[in-house]
Order: sequence, then C-alpha cells, then structure tokens
Amino acid sequence: MERITIRNLGPVSDFDVDIEDFLTFTGPQASGKSTVSKAIFFFNDLENVLRQIFYNRFIKERRENTKDITKFLNLRLEIDLSGYMAMLW
Repeated sequence: MERITIRNLGPVSDFDVDIEDFLTFTGPQASGKSTVSKAIFFFNDLENVLRQIFYNRFIKERRENTKDITKFLNLRLEIDLSGYMAMLW
C-alpha cells in the first residue's frame, strides 16, 4: 500500500493518508483539498518531469558538464512545483 505525506505546503500543515482505489477529500473551503490534489497530480507525473528536464538540459543542449545535475534538478523541480501550484491556487 502506498502512502501520501505532505507537510507545510500552502494551507496544508500536516497531511498523511494511505492510498486506496478510491480516495475523496472533504473539508471546509480553503482547507487544502485542492492543494493536496495538485501535489498528488504533480508528483504522480514526477518521472516524466525529470526525464523532460534531463533531456532538455543534458541531451538536447549537449552539455558536457553534468557534475551539478543534482543541484540543477532540485532547483528546476522547486521552480516547476512552485510555478505549478501558484498557477492553480
């Protein structure tokens, strides 16, 4: 069984739940339901996002220096996630 844990993301301070075949979120307005859904969507597609970033940065542009790939990927993901969340909030 998979589990989702989210801490300090937008209005969500602490969220932890087991993934089931069917999952619904209920709660008051502005309690973080949409934030949790957006985070699940973003991270569900994380493998494709990483592949696209890697391809664009290191294959397409043919960059030889890959020693800071971890630093670059972390920054790129932070920018992508914050931009994605801001766009949908």
